[in-house]
Amino acid sequence: MSLPKDVGTSLVRGVGAFIRAVPPQELPPALRRFQGFRPQTLLKHQDTLIGALDDADLRARILDWLNEMKPSLPKDDLEALQIAARREDGWELELATRSTPAEPRPQADPSQRAASAIDRAASAIEKEKGKARRAREDLKRAKEDARKESDAQAAQITGLKKELAEAAIRDREARGANSALVRAAEAAKADADRSVRKAARSLEKAEEDAAKARGELKDARRALTTALKDGDRLAARVEALEARLERLATVPAHAGEPKRKGNARTQLPVPKGRLPSDPQTLDEWLSAPGVRLLIDGYNVTMAKGGFGDLRLETQRERLVTELTTLVAMKQVPTTVVFDGKDVGRHPARGKKGVVRVQYSKGEIADDHLVAVVQRSPGTPVVVVTSDRELSTRVEELGANVATSPQLLALIR
Repeated sequence: MSLPKDVGTSLVRGVGAFIRAVPPQELPPALRRFQGFRPQTLLKHQDTLIGALDDADLRARILDWLNEMKPSLPKDDLEALQIAARREDGWELELATRSTPAEPRPQADPSQRAASAIDRAASAIEKEKGKARRAREDLKRAKEDARKESDAQAAQITGLKKELAEAAIRDREARGANSALVRAAEAAKADADRSVRKAARSLEKAEEDAAKARGELKDARRALTTALKDGDRLAARVEALEARLERLATVPAHAGEPKRKGNARTQLPVPKGRLPSDPQTLDEWLSAPGVRLLIDGYNVTMAKGGFGDLRLETQRERLVTELTTLVAMKQVPTTVVFDGKDVGRHPARGKKGVVRVQYSKGEIADDHLVAVVQRSPGTPVVVVTSDRELSTRVEELGANVATSPQLLALIR
């Protein structure tokens, strides 16, 4: 296709804008290499770029691009690209008529051109002369400023030298005057270091003594607390025994308890070095051969640290569940007794795993527990309760008594 130069240039600019705007995979292979070319460089490949417009698919993509993207192109480039892409009848003639012939440049008279050149040269010479004159003036001022600055620096150096000499004299004097102070300071420092070391040793010893005293105080407090608890418990037992003796003085036998001839059961001894209220005492009792464990159920669940905030049914289930591991490990026959009045039509007996559960029927749980101890053979029996009267009654039958907190400490 032969086109006027200005029309061909306009058309190349439009195709170049399309090439730069679309992804490479949407271009024909022959045009992909032009994506990075500058517009001026594309003009060298005018024939290839315009010839690519013979591809109908490429022209369709160019028209879609023009309609959808509305690219910002010069009006002449946009219209030329639209005409070449549509290719309607007479499109070549329409493109050819879009050319704008360049106006001929007027030919200047040679003498006038020479005069203009002379004038320009004279003007340039005058400018250079002015620059040289200003440069000489600037250089003269710079020299004068440099001389003044040099004189000032020389005066400053002289003053600094004088100050330095005076400072050296003062330094020598100060060194001589301070030598005695330095020696005195060193002696004072040595004394202070000795005092600090002595104080540190004294402090260390005081801290050791304080720590030892705190430990002894802690042990004393623990022993006092245990002694007070044991004293309270012994006092309660004495009161219960005195009350029991008073009742026995007037009643032949405790209601519901048959008379016994002596007591064939021997209590387990308290382990050496331990208190009866120590959880480890209960743990060692449960390791004795042939021992049996009886538990006052609600007395344990409602004790401090128990399950008193739960419903009664949940208390029973919780206690049996937490007993299971201890009983299975110790292999101790275990019976838990609850008041039957709290369970309605609940069966009087039952077994949950390795723990036997009984409910008092027509009697309170204390009497039921006493009856169970009485029916037990002469093997060791440990009853868990914090009830004072029940503790006294079962101890009279030769049973060992552990408190509810002791058992809770082992199972929780």
